[in-house]
Amino acid sequence: MTSDPEVVNLSIDLGFFGDGTLVLQYPSDYESEVSSLLDAAGLDHEPVLAHTDGLGVLVEAIKALGPGSGAVGLGLFMSSLYKAIVHRNDGKRVVLDGQEIAGFSDKKIDKILQDHMKRLAERDAKETDTSGS
Repeated sequence: MTSDPEVVNLSIDLGFFGDGTLVLQYPSDYESEVSSLLDAAGLDHEPVLAHTDGLGVLVEAIKALGPGSGAVGLGLFMSSLYKAIVHRNDGKRVVLDGQEIAGFSDKKIDKILQDHMKRLAERDAKETDTSGS
């Protein structure tokens, strides 16, 4: 994540093997919005780290596969978070996984999330296949 004050960086990565989560890294300034928007989207979530490298970055594990999850909820959450960031910070750019999402449609955000969920499902399936041998 860069420290450009005009950019709000968000990053999504795979959670731990087999737990069906994606992890969201985001600026600590958005802690209350992230938590309330995840709750509003009906997604199970929990904080993973309070801070990373002293940069004011929080990490939240979000259930993406299995009970308490859902692609629709994730899409709703990311769209709502984008709108909340833009509303609060006129002129700031929002970057998700290195891609600026200014003007992105919900379909483009959903595509990014679907790609992550596909990678997560494939990775967890491989882990299950190798651990059952």
